[in-house]
Amino acid sequence: MIILGITGSIATGKSTVAAWLNERSIPVFEADAVVHDLFLSDQQIIKKVGVLFPESLKDGKIDRNKLADIVFTKQEYLKKLETIVHPRVYQIQKNFLKSHQTMRTPFIVLEVPLLYEKGYDKICDYVIVMTCNPETQKYRTLLRPGMTEDRLKKIKSAQMPDKEKFNRADYVLNTEEPKGHVFQNLSLILKEIQAIPNLSFGE
Repeated sequence: MIILGITGSIATGKSTVAAWLNERSIPVFEADAVVHDLFLSDQQIIKKVGVLFPESLKDGKIDRNKLADIVFTKQEYLKKLETIVHPRVYQIQKNFLKSHQTMRTPFIVLEVPLLYEKGYDKICDYVIVMTCNPETQKYRTLLRPGMTEDRLKKIKSAQMPDKEKFNRADYVLNTEEPKGHVFQNLSLILKEIQAIPNLSFGE
């Protein structure tokens, strides 16, 4: 089974690429989507986060914007949150991998923003790092509800610098171009690593 890791900073196109792959029946583990679901429905996670950061609770669920406003004020807060969330995400990811190994799935994708930071790249055969111009990233990010320039800076400061990611990546995919070109370039990468020889990667 070939494991492709996809990572990159905020608003560089990871979710768009993940959706394109899902549409082609390629299994994708989306870490951010898993965290989102945990904050909405995992009562253990909600309780633990609520005890540490009660201001983040809203109607019995975790308000991600309020939580971000809190944890990005101090590095120690972010680390405390990670000790709660990351083990659960890791277990779900482990189950995802085990399930597809059992099914003998030929090719899967791990879409994880902190792929390098958490060492998940070690289980990947290949890694694609997504990128775009800083101005585009800022524009895309500020379109998100509750997002601010200050929060964007704090999110980026908590992640590995892009330059280091590029140096460690097998491929860098620039999403500055029109989507059609981005997907075409992604198709070429997938064909090069021979992920699924018999699958057509057309637009």
